[in-house]
Amino acid sequence: MTLRRGCHMGQRKMAILNCSLSWLDTTDENANGAQFLFLADGGVTSDVSSFERCFDLFDGRDEEAVASARARWKSLKDEGHDLTYWQQGERGWEKKA
Repeated sequence: MTLRRGCHMGQRKMAILNCSLSWLDTTDENANGAQFLFLADGGVTSDVSSFERCFDLFDGRDEEAVASARARWKSLKDEGHDLTYWQQGERGWEKKA
């Protein structure tokens, strides 16, 4: 993580990155009214409805991570969410679904 001059690490897992607020948490609470939720390494949430977008980041080279991501995709799709899938390719990110 890179911190810029005038920015600092705060308490309660809050980080200021590039002088814009990012909240790091392990609960489902949207404490700062964020529009975007980033879930990494198999992280899950019980409700994505309070976010404009939810990003599920996983290692596409890890078979277990891919299987788990597919299960999360199916569950969210079955709930009626509008989903897209992007994959990193040789020339950058490519929309796959």
